[in-house]
Amino acid sequence: YIAKTSIKYIYDENRISIKLAKKKQIKKKKNLSNENAKRIKGLVEPVVVEQTIKQVPRYTFITQDDLEYLLQLNDDMQDIVYQIQKHGMNENQFIKLRSTFSLFCFTARYYDEVKEIVETFNDFLNFLNVHKEEVLVMKKTEFELIDGFVHNIERWLKTLFVQGGANLHFMDQSMKADCETIIAMIVPVDNTHYDLDEIFDF
Repeated sequence: YIAKTSIKYIYDENRISIKLAKKKQIKKKKNLSNENAKRIKGLVEPVVVEQTIKQVPRYTFITQDDLEYLLQLNDDMQDIVYQIQKHGMNENQFIKLRSTFSLFCFTARYYDEVKEIVETFNDFLNFLNVHKEEVLVMKKTEFELIDGFVHNIERWLKTLFVQGGANLHFMDQSMKADCETIIAMIVPVDNTHYDLDEIFDF
C-alpha cells in the first residue's frame, strides 16, 4: 500500500520507518516598542512581577477526636440521605437523620470560632424537630436540597479542617441561604398582610 504512494520509507524484516514531511514555519516579525527593543539589548532592566499566593492552612482548634467524630457523623448522614433518595423517606430513616444531625450539632456547638454556621445547623435541626410530618412527605426533588445541604457540610468540614485553603467563614452565608431555602419551600410563610385602615376605608 505504501509503495503505491509518494511516501518515503525504508524497511527490513521486522520494522518499517516512514519519513514525515516537516511543516514550514513562517516567522512573523513583531513590531517592538522602543522600551522592549532596549530591554532585549540589555539596556533596560526586565520588569519582575512577583505573585504572592497566600495559602490558608487548615484550622486546628477542633480537637482531633471531635473532628474525626464530625467527619464520621457526616458520612453517616450522607449514607442516610442516599438510602432515602434510593428507597424513599420513612419514619425510621427520618429518625436516623435527625439523631445523627443532633449529635453533629451537639459536638460542634462547643467551638465559638464557628458559632455563626453552627447556628445555621441548629436552625436546620429545629426544622427537622418541628416539621417532621412535612419532611416525611417531601418529594424526591425537594429532598435533593437536603441531600445537597448534607454534602455541603462535608465540603465545609474538609476544606477548613482537613485540607485548608479557605477563610473560616467562607460558607457561612451560603449554608444559611440553603437552610432558609429548604425551610421556606417546605413551610411557606404566609405573607398576606391586611391593613385595617384600608379595609374600613369606605
